[in-house]
Amino acid sequence: MKKNYIQRALIATVTVAATVLSTGAVFGQNFATGQQAAAATTAKPRYKKVLDRTRTYTAKDWPSSVLASGTKTIDVPYQADYKMNWNNVVKYFYEYRNQLAALNHAPAVHPDAATMAFAQKRALAQQGNDLSHAGSGDYGENLEFIEESSQSDQEMAYNLVMGWYDDTYNVIPAHQSGHWGHRANLVFSSGRSGLGYNPQGGQVAYDFTEVSDWDRYNEIDQNTKTDKTTVGLPQTTFRYYHWEQLGKPQYDIAYKGVVVMKHAATLLRRNADNSFSKLKLLGKGQAYKTFQTVYVDGQAYYGVGGSSYVRSSDVTVRKYGTAHVNYNRHYGIQIWTARHQIGKNLYGSAKKLPGQTNWKVYGKATIDGNTYYNLGGDQYIDAHYVTVR
Repeated sequence: MKKNYIQRALIATVTVAATVLSTGAVFGQNFATGQQAAAATTAKPRYKKVLDRTRTYTAKDWPSSVLASGTKTIDVPYQADYKMNWNNVVKYFYEYRNQLAALNHAPAVHPDAATMAFAQKRALAQQGNDLSHAGSGDYGENLEFIEESSQSDQEMAYNLVMGWYDDTYNVIPAHQSGHWGHRANLVFSSGRSGLGYNPQGGQVAYDFTEVSDWDRYNEIDQNTKTDKTTVGLPQTTFRYYHWEQLGKPQYDIAYKGVVVMKHAATLLRRNADNSFSKLKLLGKGQAYKTFQTVYVDGQAYYGVGGSSYVRSSDVTVRKYGTAHVNYNRHYGIQIWTARHQIGKNLYGSAKKLPGQTNWKVYGKATIDGNTYYNLGGDQYIDAHYVTVR
């Protein structure tokens, strides 16, 4: 039996009774922020799947292979500091190897304890950068180095399978007998088999006892041209993701102001889990007092009474007054966000309003128990330093 080896990366929500303006309507009774928060604690958590990164393997990654038709996507939980679990790699290796065998009308193989032990012994026998089949005895064998750029056990196993199948970097040059030896061994191995790993050097050994089809095995192993008799796994994408809990407000503060509908848009009910459901359609130009502003799941809302809300993107905010900055004109007063974080300009430095200047304000908010005036968007100034007319 021929044996070969190969060496190889966004203002809006507080709820109290709504106040009707000239074109508005009453939307509900008191539903204090504390009540909303208490209800939210009993609601079933909601989550969304967030994609962190993707890695797609195409024919360009496997230049000596004809890939099976179609595509495959594998979703994997993202680990920022991935650490390999060899037992999982073994499981996925046999899963992918058997998928490859099925594509090529070859039988599945499964690991057994004795051959797993032998393969482990063989992997530990490898020293440095040189891979040697000396000591493999009557076993068929593939040797390889682990692909360190892999980001999951699934991807690691996939790279082992396709690395051996592709055989581009076999030390036996192309167009020589034996160049496709790893491919032949991988596809047509049968009988008992095992996969071993040397954690010190990263060497991997795949050992097996039988060949399922000697005619096809020899046809590939002795082929001095391009192998067109088998196909590799299809184009494969690994999508790495994490689950992000929904309904967790980035801010949820008392806010007194007036909003006007920019266009016809939906009035929403704020549910206990901080999701929003449709109530009815509001007409363009209708104006409502606000009592709360909340930002949740990427969207800002204004509370217009009870548990009724409108999206900030559907309204304009009326001017509340003009704020005069009562401070030395040579200095400035810090601008804050609704989360009481320091507001910053495009260059990353703290954003401030110069003393003895005047600015439009659009609402009055309570942040961490203190009063602030809204300057538009997520920008607030401490009421202690301004006079509003």
